[in-house]
Amino acid sequence: MTLFRLTFLLLFSLLVFPTDSWSQKFRKYQFTSVNMSNSPLETNHIRDILFDEEGGAYIATGGLGLIYWKDETWIYLQHPDLPQTGWFNDLEWGPEGWLWIAGGQEVILYHPKRKKWSSLPFPIQSFHITVNSKGVMICGGGNPGSNQGFYQWDGSQWIGVDRGHRDVMGLYVCQNDDVLISYRDGTWRYPASAKGYYNLSSEQVSEMAFYELGEDSHGTLWGASYSKLKLHSLVGDQWQTHVGVPSRMKYKYRDEPTYSAHNMLVLPDDRVVVSTQFMGFLAIWDGEDWEAYGLPLLKSHGGIQRVVQHPDGSIWCATWDSGLAIFHPYHQSYQFGTIYEPR
Repeated sequence: MTLFRLTFLLLFSLLVFPTDSWSQKFRKYQFTSVNMSNSPLETNHIRDILFDEEGGAYIATGGLGLIYWKDETWIYLQHPDLPQTGWFNDLEWGPEGWLWIAGGQEVILYHPKRKKWSSLPFPIQSFHITVNSKGVMICGGGNPGSNQGFYQWDGSQWIGVDRGHRDVMGLYVCQNDDVLISYRDGTWRYPASAKGYYNLSSEQVSEMAFYELGEDSHGTLWGASYSKLKLHSLVGDQWQTHVGVPSRMKYKYRDEPTYSAHNMLVLPDDRVVVSTQFMGFLAIWDGEDWEAYGLPLLKSHGGIQRVVQHPDGSIWCATWDSGLAIFHPYHQSYQFGTIYEPR
């Protein structure tokens, strides 16, 4: 067998039958840009994304309310009593099939099957919302100079918990239903009762504030820090800071070249995806090494608002002013939008 023929057969086998290890490499992913120039989107300011069981995406926007997108169908879901310029911040599935939306001075509810809207007045600006396994909704936010703690819904009203902290920067429900609330002055853990509710009993887990928190399959806690703009993990009772990112990710911020961790996602295989506040990068930490993927559609200051994973494995990025950036496996075929290779 000639050397040329042997080389050809080897390359062909890799292309047709990719190995599991190769198929997991992020360098084999591509980006799809979905924005006002190539889709029915009427705003490029995306705040959050939430998927339904069919893989459809509910898209929260700044200035255009709520949008639903599945395949080639775009539906603008207009609240009957709100102007189309509604500012929706955060999405979460609640009990009985309701979609809960943190937005402004109220929490808005939408039921996709019943096509019904409702709303619950909220004491402060609502920015973050989540739910625990008992169906208890937890919401947080703030106003300039406010000291409000966070709130839980008891079925009839919002109950304030642990007031005296400045603004909720992030919140996360742990695997055991404890809730982590990250304020500007640090992060606290609140144990859940048997019915899923919380009280003042808490312990401080960090002096840092976090934009995003998450756990891996081993129970290790991860966070993207608002305070230090880095990825951190809690090992025992000590926080470890993860540095060493590729130099092209670094941006001169606070007088020194650095990367700025903004949002974060722990994948099912325990890799951690981090979006940067500047330079428009996704960084993937696999426990040993970093890999960086630039999003060509973002400007040098282009920010990523939220990073979520679709049921098909693709990673969706909600951006400040560039629409959606969909980061999907190289072996999948997408025909919508413009395909970009990672840089």
